[in-house]
Order: sequence, then C-alpha cells, then structure tokens
Amino acid sequence: MTKTYLITGASSGIGLAAAKRLLKEGHNVIATYNSDNSSLKKINNPKLTVFKLNLGIENSIKVFVAKIKKVKLDGLVNNAGMNIPGSFDKINSRNWKKVNDVNLFGPFKLAQLLERRFNNASSIINISSFCGQTGGPISSHYAVAKAGLISLTHNMAIHFSKRNIRVNCVSPGLIDTKMAANAEKHPLYEQILLARVGKPSEVANTINFLLSDESSYITGQTINVNGGMLF
Repeated sequence: MTKTYLITGASSGIGLAAAKRLLKEGHNVIATYNSDNSSLKKINNPKLTVFKLNLGIENSIKVFVAKIKKVKLDGLVNNAGMNIPGSFDKINSRNWKKVNDVNLFGPFKLAQLLERRFNNASSIINISSFCGQTGGPISSHYAVAKAGLISLTHNMAIHFSKRNIRVNCVSPGLIDTKMAANAEKHPLYEQILLARVGKPSEVANTINFLLSDESSYITGQTINVNGGMLF
C-alpha cells in the first residue's frame, strides 16, 4: 500500500538516505531542505516532492504547512538538525537559541501544526542523537536539544495515542555524515563494539521499519542505532 511521508532535512545524510529508501519502497515522499537541494534534484522520481523549510523560523514552518494543506500524511520524520560546536564556556545566547529552535522547537511546532493532517495509525519519528543520552563531549546546547527531543517523543506518544498514532525516537551514534565529519577521531569511537562508523542507510532501515506496519506495537521508544557505542 502506497503511503505519504514527510521528511525534514532530507537533502543529505540520514534524511536523504531515508527519502531514497521510502521511494524505493514505492511511497510518496515530501522532502524538505534548508539551503541546498542539489542532492534531491538528482533523484528522478515522480513520487518525490521538494519544499524549502527552515525549522528554526516559526513563520517558515507555518508557510510550509499551508503549502501542503491538501496533503494527508501517513508519517513524519523530524530529521532536520544543526549544531554550532562549542565548549560550555563559549556558547552564547544567540547560538543556544538557534540550535534549540532547529532541533527541538521546530519538530514540536511542525508536529503540532500537522496534527490534523495525519491519518489514524500514522507514525512519527523524531531523530535524536547519542549526545542527548550522554551529554556529548562538547556543544551542551545540542545535547540539551536532543535530550529534549527524547522527552518530547514520550509526551507526543501519549498525546497522539488516542488516534493510534505511534511516536518513536531514533538515536544515531557516530554516522558517516557531514555533521559527524572526522567521526573516527571522536573520543567515543573506541567504545563502538562494532568498531566502525555507521552508514546513513543503516539508520534509514530503522526509520523505514518504524514507519511501517511491522512496528505497529512500538511507541514511545528510543531506538539506538550506534553499533554498541552505548546501551
């Protein structure tokens, strides 16, 4: 059965891999990007629709939601995220707000505005990070936002359960993406039991499972995809 899914931050990394996987499964995919959509342009598939969206700006979210007002969704992947690396004593209020707006407020606001667009028994996935579970080595604003996203997942799972809509969180470890460049130099790399960095496609596989009916009895959970870095 063909379904319609929305993926934010789908221009690279995990979001792009998830979009490609869902398209391969024959589903309709609405993909958003913030600044560069060149990777999405290379996908020749009529089931793919692309929109610009800045999750850090509330009005951008409202404009986007208005553009897809006739669409009924079977799932949402809140994947878009950003980080401004910095040690605890160097983070200023502007960067704190920017990181938390994109990583935490944006997913909340988008899901809130789309609530009535979801079909019953839909699936929502929030993409967190191991940093939200460990505190991360630096970038406390990013760690706090990702930890908040896990808590938001719990709250959303309760709220959406009345319509049998499942809400789960995927927490990737060190994945081969632009955001995790030079991951093998990360101090936690040696703790990965599988002794390698993960692939975006491996996270996309988990996303695909949680969106599918095969995960129909899973909600409110945080699924780690980290090669055994932490558990």
